[in-house]
This record gives sequence, C-alpha cells and structure tokens, in this order.
Amino acid sequence: MAGLLHRARPLERVQVYGVDTQADPVSAERLVGLVPEGMPLRETTVRDALVEAGVGRGLDRDTAAERTAEVLDAFELRDTEFVPTNRLAPGQRSRVALGCALLPLPRLLLLCDPLDGVDAASEAIISRAISRFAVSTGTVVFSTGSTDVVERIADHVLLVHDDQVVDSFPSPRS
Repeated sequence: MAGLLHRARPLERVQVYGVDTQADPVSAERLVGLVPEGMPLRETTVRDALVEAGVGRGLDRDTAAERTAEVLDAFELRDTEFVPTNRLAPGQRSRVALGCALLPLPRLLLLCDPLDGVDAASEAIISRAISRFAVSTGTVVFSTGSTDVVERIADHVLLVHDDQVVDSFPSPRS
C-alpha cells in the first residue's frame, strides 16, 4: 500500500550545527546519531553490529573497531559482544542501539523512547551515557510519553501536539 503526503507549504530549511540538510545531506547526516523507534539492529553479533554501524557512518574499520571496544566497556556489554543481537534482552538491545548511534561521535543525538521497556540496570547505564554525551559532546533530543523519564533526565521540555510545539519550558529537575 502506498501513501501520498500533500503539504500546503514547502518544507522549511533545516540546519544541523550550521549544515543545511538539503544542500549537504551527507555532511548533515554525519552530525546526527539516530536511534529510531523499535531500536532496529542488524542480525549479527553485538560486536559486528557496532563495527558495521561505524563503518556505515564513514569510519574506517580500525577506528570503528577501536570505538567499539570503548562502547562495549561504557555500556557494560563485554559479556554480550559475541551474542547475536536477536537474542538480547530489551535493555541490552537499547544499549547496543545507542552505542551504534554514538560510535561515529555525532553532535546531535535523536532518540525515540530510549528508556521504554528497559530494566533498571540498563536505564541507569543509558541515562548516564545520555547525560555524559549532552555535557561533553552535543545535544540530545528524545521522545517519551513518560513524565517520570522527563523529570529524571531532561533539562528542557517541548510539548508536541499534532506535529506542533505547543509549549516549551525548563524541566522540573533543572
């Protein structure tokens, strides 16, 4: 089934850290780490999924392998590095997906419900990684329907309704 989207107005120009996404999509893509809904992963081992994510985003294989070792340690995934991704628990999948997004060192990280359905240990690891990334490297934007998650990890909140930002304010934790 095909869908057709009609827009009353043309899409507005979007820039990511000064790079026009329409004029230079390749450069803009390098600046963004993305973890889409469902946290899709290649069906291979954790180590290979991470290395291939780095290579797919423009890293040479040696650099991707070096950063993979760092991600395995940072996300406490050493004991699963040779486990197929389709055999991981939800929290482990989330950690691997986030690691794949962070491997090429983006400046903007986009996450869809990063803490949805994860265990307490994975939530702590993911929250710590998101906070460290935001402080040291770039910006994190994540969607969630949980006010509890917002209160724990967000420093600013955008309320969206019907694809429109209807309110913006500092998080209660700020």
